[in-house]
Amino acid sequence: MSDFEEKIQTAFSNREPRVVHVPEWGEDLYIYPLTLLQLEEIYADDNDYRVALRTILVRAKRSDGSPRFDKADFEKFRKWGVDDYGPAVIAKVAQQINSPEDKRKPDEIVADNEKN
Repeated sequence: MSDFEEKIQTAFSNREPRVVHVPEWGEDLYIYPLTLLQLEEIYADDNDYRVALRTILVRAKRSDGSPRFDKADFEKFRKWGVDDYGPAVIAKVAQQINSPEDKRKPDEIVADNEKN
């Protein structure tokens, strides 16, 4: 392994998530720094709502780092997404995921969300 490859892998393994609280869903989504591979998957087509849904699908994780949503969830959002699961909330959540990073640690964000 080259020094450069080792630096990239170290940076990847040291990444910390931030938390996006979605009150409409009663969920805390853990968001890790974006990779180039994720960008390719998110922007696989140019439909704004599919890009927003893929942003959530690809980037939203559980506290243990496992994916929060799967492709079946993506299809359910597309087919039945209304009200708290509809386009306005999807767009808002995707925007929060893509917003500048919150510098607080995940447990601080979750604690603040529980207070509110």
